[in-house]
Amino acid sequence: MNPAVRALKFIRPYRKLFVLGQLVTLFATAAGLVFPLLTRDIIDGLIGSGGHDAVTRSVALLAAAFSCLALLTYVKERALGDLSLRVVRDLRDRVFSKIPELPFRYFDQNRSGDVISVMTNDINRVQDSVSRGLAFVVTQIVSLVVILVLLLRIDVILTALMVAVVPPFVAVVAVVSRKSRIQSRRLQGLLGNVTSIAAECVRGIDVVKSYVLGSHAIGIFRKTNDDVLETGRTQVRLTAAGAALSTIAGGIAIITLIGVGGARVLRGLITPGELVAYLIYAQMIIGPIGMLTGIVVEIQKALAAIERVFALIDVDGEPRAVTPNFPSVRDIAAPVGVIPRDSIVSTPGASIEFRNVDFSYVDGRPVLVDVSITARPGEFIALVGPSGAGKSSLLKLLVRFYEPTTGTILLDGIDLSTIPIDDVRRETALVMQETHLFDMSVLENILAGDPDRSDEDVIDAAQAAHAAEFVEEMSAGYHSRIGENGTQLSGGQRQRISLARAFLKNPRLLLLDEATSALDTESEKKVQAALARLMTGRTTVAIAHRLSTVQNADRIYVMDRGSVIASGRHEELLARCRMYSDLCEQQMIRAPA
Repeated sequence: MNPAVRALKFIRPYRKLFVLGQLVTLFATAAGLVFPLLTRDIIDGLIGSGGHDAVTRSVALLAAAFSCLALLTYVKERALGDLSLRVVRDLRDRVFSKIPELPFRYFDQNRSGDVISVMTNDINRVQDSVSRGLAFVVTQIVSLVVILVLLLRIDVILTALMVAVVPPFVAVVAVVSRKSRIQSRRLQGLLGNVTSIAAECVRGIDVVKSYVLGSHAIGIFRKTNDDVLETGRTQVRLTAAGAALSTIAGGIAIITLIGVGGARVLRGLITPGELVAYLIYAQMIIGPIGMLTGIVVEIQKALAAIERVFALIDVDGEPRAVTPNFPSVRDIAAPVGVIPRDSIVSTPGASIEFRNVDFSYVDGRPVLVDVSITARPGEFIALVGPSGAGKSSLLKLLVRFYEPTTGTILLDGIDLSTIPIDDVRRETALVMQETHLFDMSVLENILAGDPDRSDEDVIDAAQAAHAAEFVEEMSAGYHSRIGENGTQLSGGQRQRISLARAFLKNPRLLLLDEATSALDTESEKKVQAALARLMTGRTTVAIAHRLSTVQNADRIYVMDRGSVIASGRHEELLARCRMYSDLCEQQMIRAPA
């Protein structure tokens, strides 16, 4: 569907405002159309025999028309301004609502700065078009017809002459419009680049500073910023050229009309007042056609922006297949409440099974090849192997960040792809080495695990995760803000907030991706203690480079180049898996005596 037509659908809920704005604009246009007629009467009254009373009456009517026009203009601006704000609010909501639905593959292929640019630069561009373009285009079509009728009534010959000089305006507008849209599309893309570079610099400020990359980053930014400048200047030149050519064409048209019209006045075919009225009406057509160049440029910019907005909205979201009556933790768990105040009571663990799973990212390179893994309810399963073996990808498949290329993943015996995706994630807690915390309070960050829980549940979760000991020492306790991504906390503290989230969520399936590898010894002890409580009774799948943390696993899967090459308990693998025994030897882990 045409982007412009789709954009108009966002106006439908506010059609009363739209109709009001258009009606008032039409009335304002009608009030403006009275001016030339009253001017004609005043001039002819002064020159002819109209008399003082006729001139006075016309002047009074002219003042009344101006007053009416001022009031109508106020109402029009209010209505159309409110309309544009509401439409843009809805567009922005629609775009932001799409972001959580976007598949991870989209973020693999697109920069976050481009998404942010759509929500800011592109949607702001649409706002200007709604408030200015709609009012102009709709009313000018109507007023053009009315003015042509009035011009024909004044003088048919002059009107035929004026119609003959209109095509140059149309040609100018068409050329400028086509080139402007091309430049606008390029400009919006470059603005996305600027946003992405700035966001990367802010997110990686520690790297920028520690590697003294400030000048390098500034150079990259300036290069892109200069590209924005040059593209913007090209667009400005197009607009300026269009305005200049429109002015020249308009000047030629008015001069021609004055010359021919003056001759017709001298011959007595029209009065001086009629000529003045005609010229004013002609300017009402020629002027807006000149303005049309600028308006069309703005509309073309908006169309380029709206194409980017709808391109994001149209991205296929995550699959939403449904298995009726899928048993959730709320139905299975015996304990009432997530975290009883006297102890941590685990929910029944989930069973999982990978059956001959293959998986590739967007580049098509195999990441997992014929992987088969099982975990019974409550088991602790460990994944070990060199970097790039596919361990993290396996966890991402379990929470359905991605779908397997071939093969099947079962949760409690049910094909994972047929379970509502939100239900899968409600049953799962993923704790990673680098967890993301929001620039909110400690309380709000923990509540991200389950926003419906009470403050008391949050405190219990923090105590279970060994986070309460440092949270309660903070200036505002659980209401203390922790900075963007928890910059005011240490690595161990951030990880314990992440574990508190997991406690609050009370998952049946716990996924750990190097949850302690970046911590100091003291922090690791506290996090390990919290993990031991969290893992109790739950099915746990853990990725670990420190093999000492998974020696007690019920089953260890050794992975290499996307495949499982061995599985068993720690002692069994030491005896029969060369890669596992080499890893243990490197970490000075010996077989039990």
